[in-house]
Amino acid sequence: MKKTALSFLILTFSNACIYAQDYFVKNRYKDTVFCKFETYSTNSQGYLVELIYVDASGNQVTIEGKKKLMNVDVLRFEKTILERMPIKIDKPYGYVRYGVRKVNGKLQVLVYNNQRQEGKWEEDRMTGKTKYETYTAGSYFFYLKLPDGKLLDVRKRKVVKNEIKPYLLNCKEFEKAYSGDFSNEEKEFIEMIKLYNSVCQ
Repeated sequence: MKKTALSFLILTFSNACIYAQDYFVKNRYKDTVFCKFETYSTNSQGYLVELIYVDASGNQVTIEGKKKLMNVDVLRFEKTILERMPIKIDKPYGYVRYGVRKVNGKLQVLVYNNQRQEGKWEEDRMTGKTKYETYTAGSYFFYLKLPDGKLLDVRKRKVVKNEIKPYLLNCKEFEKAYSGDFSNEEKEFIEMIKLYNSVCQ
């Protein structure tokens, strides 16, 4: 089990009730609960199994169990929004991760990245020489979320070319404003979607 401790910004109103800018969203984005997060835990599949927070009345609330937390789609703490992302888009209730919503608006960009560079010394069986080999460990998921909730895998150039590019070019304002090459590199793609959201309603 993985546990993450969070620190959060609290707003104090004149009626002496303490509210937070934190919240979580459940039931397919229909219900929002404002609170002050303390901790949350996920299991090996990536699903929430524990959520501890302080509600608007100052009471600590603990929710435990995967079934009770299956309907939590979004967690917001401070200025960071975490959204549940399926590891396989065609299996939304398979393994998941809570990734960062990098772009908000009509189109949203979701990224989960815990990749890291690792290495080890290995002996070449043919020469007997030892060399240091590096490799990438961890996972990286990079999705575009459409207004209807559909997810598109930005890592796949074919998806960008055949699905994302035509979708974006349906907006004439974007077509006039954009002069890039529809890259699926994270930084360039994020800037492209921000432009789309700024000119297309």
